[in-house]
Amino acid sequence: MEGVDRLSASPAPDSDRGRMASASRRRGGGRLPQGFFTPAEIAAYIGMSTYTVQDLCRRGELRHVKVGRSIRIRREWADQYMATHEREPLLR
Repeated sequence: MEGVDRLSASPAPDSDRGRMASASRRRGGGRLPQGFFTPAEIAAYIGMSTYTVQDLCRRGELRHVKVGRSIRIRREWADQYMATHEREPLLR
């Protein structure tokens, strides 16, 4: 195939595409059981910034697990944290 770019000459077979897609879905997603969330997901759930949630984890105030460099938090742990730090609203 002279004069034809190798990348555009022929698409990858469907079986290769499926294998590559399933490999990308497996990366990072299948290591923890259901019920673990990222700091960003927990932050949206409890109404805080992602940085605050990460900081609470760093200080040891919010229970979490680390997988490599990733932090994962159970929703129950976030609920426990919120329950222990709940305050009565100020009356004005």
